[in-house]
Amino acid sequence: MKRIDGLFYGMHDGEESLALGESKIQKRRSDALRNSLDSINRFHDPTGDTKTRHELTVAADNLSSNLSEPELDKLRNLLKEGEKSYKQVHPIFAAYDESWILDVQADAQDEDEIRELICEKIDNSGVNEYIFDKLEEDEYKKLKKYELIFFLLPLEDADSFREQLQHELYPYINS
Repeated sequence: MKRIDGLFYGMHDGEESLALGESKIQKRRSDALRNSLDSINRFHDPTGDTKTRHELTVAADNLSSNLSEPELDKLRNLLKEGEKSYKQVHPIFAAYDESWILDVQADAQDEDEIRELICEKIDNSGVNEYIFDKLEEDEYKKLKKYELIFFLLPLEDADSFREQLQHELYPYINS
Protein backbone atom coordinates (compact mmCIF):
# COMPACT_ATOMS: atom_id res chain seq x y z
CA MET A 1 0.00 0.00 0.00
CA LYS A 2 1.30 3.46 -0.94
CA ARG A 3 1.83 5.78 2.03
CA ILE A 4 1.30 9.51 2.17
CA ASP A 5 4.54 11.50 2.07
CA GLY A 6 3.57 14.07 4.67
CA LEU A 7 0.82 14.72 7.18
CA PHE A 8 0.48 18.13 8.80
CA TYR A 9 -2.09 19.62 11.12
CA GLY A 10 -2.32 23.24 12.19
CA MET A 11 -3.44 26.68 11.16
CA HIS A 12 -3.36 27.57 7.46
CA ASP A 13 -4.76 30.89 6.26
CA GLY A 14 -6.45 31.34 9.63
CA GLU A 15 -8.25 27.97 9.56
CA GLU A 16 -7.59 24.66 11.27
CA SER A 17 -6.25 22.51 8.48
CA LEU A 18 -5.17 18.97 7.80
CA ALA A 19 -2.65 18.64 5.00
CA LEU A 20 -2.04 15.34 3.22
CA GLY A 21 1.11 15.90 1.19
CA GLU A 22 2.83 14.21 -1.72
CA SER A 23 6.29 14.47 -3.20
CA LYS A 24 7.69 13.30 -6.50
CA ILE A 25 11.22 13.53 -7.86
CA GLN A 26 11.23 12.66 -11.55
CA LYS A 27 13.14 13.44 -14.72
CA ARG A 28 10.22 15.18 -16.45
CA ARG A 29 8.16 17.98 -14.91
CA SER A 30 4.92 16.67 -16.39
CA ASP A 31 5.55 13.23 -14.83
CA ALA A 32 6.27 14.74 -11.40
CA LEU A 33 3.11 16.84 -11.51
CA ARG A 34 0.80 14.19 -12.99
CA ASN A 35 2.05 11.47 -10.61
CA SER A 36 1.61 13.82 -7.63
CA LEU A 37 -1.96 14.53 -8.68
CA ASP A 38 -2.55 10.78 -9.09
CA SER A 39 -1.29 10.17 -5.56
CA ILE A 40 -3.50 12.89 -4.08
CA ASN A 41 -6.43 11.71 -6.17
CA ARG A 42 -6.44 8.32 -4.43
CA PHE A 43 -7.67 10.03 -1.26
CA HIS A 44 -10.73 11.23 -3.15
CA ASP A 45 -11.64 8.19 -5.25
CA PRO A 46 -14.51 5.83 -4.24
CA THR A 47 -12.30 4.11 -1.61
CA GLY A 48 -10.61 7.37 -0.58
CA ASP A 49 -12.30 7.70 2.81
CA THR A 50 -11.01 4.28 3.82
CA LYS A 51 -7.47 5.13 2.67
CA THR A 52 -7.57 8.47 4.47
CA ARG A 53 -8.89 6.93 7.71
CA HIS A 54 -6.14 4.31 7.56
CA GLU A 55 -3.42 6.94 7.10
CA LEU A 56 -4.84 9.05 9.94
CA THR A 57 -5.07 6.04 12.28
CA VAL A 58 -1.45 5.12 11.58
CA ALA A 59 -0.44 8.74 12.19
CA ALA A 60 -2.41 8.91 15.46
CA ASP A 61 -0.45 5.92 16.76
CA ASN A 62 2.88 7.53 15.85
CA LEU A 63 2.68 11.13 17.03
CA SER A 64 5.71 13.26 17.84
CA SER A 65 7.06 12.97 21.35
CA ASN A 66 7.58 16.73 21.67
CA LEU A 67 3.87 17.48 22.11
CA SER A 68 2.07 18.13 25.39
CA GLU A 69 -0.52 15.64 26.63
CA PRO A 70 -3.44 17.97 25.73
CA GLU A 71 -1.99 18.42 22.22
CA LEU A 72 -1.56 14.65 21.85
CA ASP A 73 -5.14 14.03 23.02
CA LYS A 74 -6.54 16.60 20.59
CA LEU A 75 -4.60 15.12 17.67
CA ARG A 76 -5.53 11.54 18.55
CA ASN A 77 -9.20 12.49 18.70
CA LEU A 78 -9.00 14.42 15.47
CA LEU A 79 -7.11 11.70 13.61
CA LYS A 80 -8.85 8.60 14.98
CA GLU A 81 -12.39 9.87 15.33
CA GLY A 82 -12.44 11.36 11.86
CA GLU A 83 -13.66 14.72 13.14
CA LYS A 84 -14.04 16.86 10.00
CA SER A 85 -13.87 20.34 11.50
CA TYR A 86 -10.74 21.14 9.50
CA LYS A 87 -9.99 22.33 6.00
CA GLN A 88 -8.20 19.76 3.86
CA VAL A 89 -5.08 20.94 2.04
CA HIS A 90 -2.71 19.08 -0.27
CA PRO A 91 0.89 20.31 -0.40
CA ILE A 92 2.66 18.88 -3.45
CA PHE A 93 6.45 18.90 -3.80
CA ALA A 94 7.58 18.26 -7.36
CA ALA A 95 11.27 18.14 -8.26
CA TYR A 96 12.32 17.56 -11.86
CA ASP A 97 15.07 18.17 -14.40
CA GLU A 98 15.23 21.51 -16.21
CA SER A 99 17.94 22.11 -18.82
CA TRP A 100 18.05 25.85 -18.09
CA ILE A 101 19.00 25.52 -14.42
CA LEU A 102 22.76 25.43 -15.14
CA ASP A 103 22.51 28.63 -17.21
CA VAL A 104 20.61 30.38 -14.42
CA GLN A 105 23.22 29.33 -11.88
CA ALA A 106 26.05 30.53 -14.15
CA ASP A 107 24.41 33.86 -15.06
CA ALA A 108 23.18 34.95 -11.62
CA GLN A 109 25.32 37.21 -9.46
CA ASP A 110 23.99 36.02 -6.09
CA GLU A 111 21.42 33.82 -4.37
CA ASP A 112 18.65 36.42 -4.62
CA GLU A 113 19.13 36.71 -8.38
CA ILE A 114 19.15 32.91 -8.76
CA ARG A 115 15.84 32.76 -6.89
CA GLU A 116 14.39 35.56 -9.01
CA LEU A 117 15.51 33.97 -12.30
CA ILE A 118 14.20 30.53 -11.29
CA CYS A 119 10.81 32.01 -10.35
CA GLU A 120 10.70 33.86 -13.67
CA LYS A 121 11.54 30.68 -15.61
CA ILE A 122 8.89 28.68 -13.73
CA ASP A 123 6.29 31.45 -14.27
CA ASN A 124 7.03 31.41 -18.01
CA SER A 125 7.22 27.63 -18.33
CA GLY A 126 3.51 26.95 -18.75
CA VAL A 127 3.34 24.97 -15.50
CA ASN A 128 0.26 26.90 -14.29
CA GLU A 129 -1.59 26.16 -17.52
CA TYR A 130 -0.54 22.50 -17.31
CA ILE A 131 -1.93 22.17 -13.77
CA PHE A 132 -5.16 24.02 -14.56
CA ASP A 133 -5.66 21.90 -17.69
CA LYS A 134 -5.12 18.71 -15.66
CA LEU A 135 -7.69 19.84 -13.10
CA GLU A 136 -10.25 20.21 -15.90
CA GLU A 137 -9.85 16.54 -16.87
CA ASP A 138 -12.60 14.28 -15.52
CA GLU A 139 -10.01 12.21 -13.67
CA TYR A 140 -8.87 15.18 -11.52
CA LYS A 141 -11.93 17.49 -11.41
CA LYS A 142 -12.78 16.59 -7.83
CA LEU A 143 -9.41 17.95 -6.68
CA LYS A 144 -10.52 21.48 -7.59
CA LYS A 145 -12.47 21.77 -4.35
CA TYR A 146 -9.31 21.29 -2.26
CA GLU A 147 -6.45 23.69 -1.81
CA LEU A 148 -3.45 22.39 -3.70
CA ILE A 149 -0.14 24.05 -2.82
CA PHE A 150 2.70 23.34 -5.24
CA PHE A 151 6.37 23.50 -4.30
CA LEU A 152 8.40 23.23 -7.50
CA LEU A 153 12.13 22.50 -7.56
CA PRO A 154 13.89 22.48 -10.93
CA LEU A 155 17.07 20.39 -10.80
CA GLU A 156 20.22 19.68 -12.76
CA ASP A 157 19.83 15.93 -12.23
CA ALA A 158 16.76 14.45 -10.53
CA ASP A 159 18.31 10.98 -10.20
CA SER A 160 21.38 12.31 -8.43
CA PHE A 161 19.22 14.51 -6.17
CA ARG A 162 16.98 11.55 -5.25
CA GLU A 163 20.00 9.37 -4.48
CA GLN A 164 21.60 12.08 -2.32
CA LEU A 165 18.32 12.69 -0.48
CA GLN A 166 17.83 8.98 0.19
CA HIS A 167 21.38 8.74 1.50
CA GLU A 168 20.76 11.69 3.85
CA LEU A 169 17.54 10.11 5.13
CA TYR A 170 18.87 6.54 5.33
CA PRO A 171 22.68 6.81 5.55
CA TYR A 172 23.31 3.15 6.41
CA ILE A 173 21.25 1.55 3.65
CA ASN A 174 23.33 0.42 0.66
CA SER A 175 26.55 1.74 2.20
